[in-house]
Amino acid sequence: MAGVSYNRKRMSRYRPQYLKISFGANGGKNPVTALLDKNQLAQFSGGDAAMEREILGFFHTNAQGYIADMEQACTSEEWKQFAHKLKGAARSIGAMALGELAEEAELVADQVPDTRHSYLPRLRSALAELADLTESL
Repeated sequence: MAGVSYNRKRMSRYRPQYLKISFGANGGKNPVTALLDKNQLAQFSGGDAAMEREILGFFHTNAQGYIADMEQACTSEEWKQFAHKLKGAARSIGAMALGELAEEAELVADQVPDTRHSYLPRLRSALAELADLTESL
């Protein structure tokens, strides 16, 4: 049995370390827990804390641009393109919940513009809360 205990301790270092934040999904009706996967961020940054802050700042600037581009999108293809970019960027640095929300936005690309645009405030809110969280890192 000692081997099992040892293996659990050893494997625990591979479990994701998450920071939790919340934002309202579906117009605030169903709160969703958003997670920043610190292991993913560390993997992306090579474990350098200064680099992580720089990456998060760069991500925030780009994400704001993608959301603005989504707002200005004239076609469902443009909307889908910018939502897809936001999804990939978010997931690559460990902002998984923002990536999931961007994926939802990507999937409604063919809906009427009002439906698509209902995602914009939620994306902005999630990004703002992620920015607040990352300022404390």
